This record gives sequence, structure tokens and C-alpha cells, in this order.
Amino acid sequence: MGMDCVPKNNVKPFRVNWIGWTFLGQVLALSGADISKMSGTNNGGLVDAETARAWAKALRGLLARKDALRLKIAVVPHRAFRGKRAEVPVVEFTRAPAEERIYMKLKDGAVPSILDQVKSFLGVDILFGYCRPTKRNIKIVELDKETRDFIEEFARFCERSGGFEQW
Repeated sequence: MGMDCVPKNNVKPFRVNWIGWTFLGQVLALSGADISKMSGTNNGGLVDAETARAWAKALRGLLARKDALRLKIAVVPHRAFRGKRAEVPVVEFTRAPAEERIYMKLKDGAVPSILDQVKSFLGVDILFGYCRPTKRNIKIVELDKETRDFIEEFARFCERSGGFEQW
């Protein structure tokens, strides 16, 4: 189960499981993109060509950042995920001293702290007791090549799709 993105143009559909779809939604939100057309159900919701191109641009912009606003991964102990950990996309904005987290401004306001970002992403899992993220058990790591390639693959699809339906 997951999301099938069926393009308007003659390109290969983009298929992803629910964890990956949620991950991409979080990355888009952190990039400042408008995700109001992103569906959480397989209802055929349309992402128009303009929005799809905007998503591609926002994703690539976030991946290209080299400064303190770059995308990272929060690794959180989790009883149900592979390797018994969850990987959550986050934006970490730091200033001296390095441990001090502050808010950053995007289009629609402040991005919450790392802990709040993780709690938002894992909300249901926290409710059912699969994980209990705290400041002490969250480890922040750089994006690996596989994750960067996954995000880039979706950006490429968005750019070439001509818009797409979500099934």
C-alpha cells in the first residue's frame, strides 16, 4: 500500500509506500512548498503542472543548501521500523553554541524545534507507544546518498509529469 502518482505526460508513474509518501510530504513542508494539494488518501486528487514544477524547485532548493538551513535526518528509536529506528526529515537551524536550536522562518512562519518536527511526523506511532522521542534519544545525521537520490527522483518526476493524479 502506498501512493501511485499517475502523470499527465508520458513519463513513468512514481510509486511509493506510505512511509515514503509521508517523508516526501514532510520534506516539501520543510522546503516551504504549498502542500495543500498533496493527498493522504488514494482519491485521485490532482496536483496541477504548476504545483508539480514548484515542488520540484522547492525540493532541489532544499537539497542544494549548504548552510545551517539544510535538510537533515533525525534518527529516533522505534520498535516497529526496520532496524528498530525511524528516520524523520528535519531542518536543523543552529547558531553558537552549536547545541542551541532556534526557529527559522519560511513562507508561512516558523519551523518548530527538531523535537516538535519529529513528534509531528510520528504522531500516531507515539500515541500507540512504538516510540518516545526525547531530546536525548534523537540523533541528527546528514542525508545519505540513497535518501538524496529518492528526493531527487521525486523532484524529477514532478518536473516532467505535467501534473499528476494521486491514487
